[in-house]
Formats: sequence, C-alpha cells, structure tokens
Amino acid sequence: MKIETTIPAELLDLKARLEGWRANRKFLRQPLPAELRQPASAVSRRYSGSLLRSVLKIDPWRLNRSMAKKSPRAVVRKKQVSLKGVALLFTCRMALVARVPRAGLRLN
Repeated sequence: MKIETTIPAELLDLKARLEGWRANRKFLRQPLPAELRQPASAVSRRYSGSLLRSVLKIDPWRLNRSMAKKSPRAVVRKKQVSLKGVALLFTCRMALVARVPRAGLRLN
C-alpha cells in the first residue's frame, strides 16, 4: 500500500525559488532576502512547521524570530544612589575598619 502525500502548489513554487537562491548565494550563511522571507513567513502561518521543514528546508521559529521588529536599544541608565545611602555605606565601612586590627588585614 502506497501512501500519497500532496504538497500544496504554493509550497512547491516557494521551494523552487528558495533552491534557486541557495544555488546562487554568495556565501553559505547569507541571510534570506526580503523577497523570499515575506512569502515564507506568510506560508509559515498557514502550514505546519514540520511540513515547512521537510519541503522548504527552513526553520519556522528562526524565520519568525528574525521577522520581529528590532527595537532600538534602550539607553541603560545607572541607578541613582541617594546621598543618604552613600553616607550609610561610608559609616558602615568606617565601623568595620575601626574593628579590624591592623595586623595586615585590608578592606578594599
């Protein structure tokens, strides 16, 4: 008994386009161009991931992750330490220094 599988024509067309791009790309890790990425992303919403992996040889998770808009890096601000906190740290350090004998122990 032979099992017949039908692959949608849309996937076969995209497969041919992807194979042509893979044969002519400049280097192996070249990113997928937008004219192929957009149809592949649209197809990934309609068909299962296993079908896309087997027919198109692409990973739908990586495809969707790279399609997400990358937000500009948020400027990381340092926490502002209040003067009260600095004074408290200074007094704790001074109290520790006063308790440590001068036998060569240093607090940095």
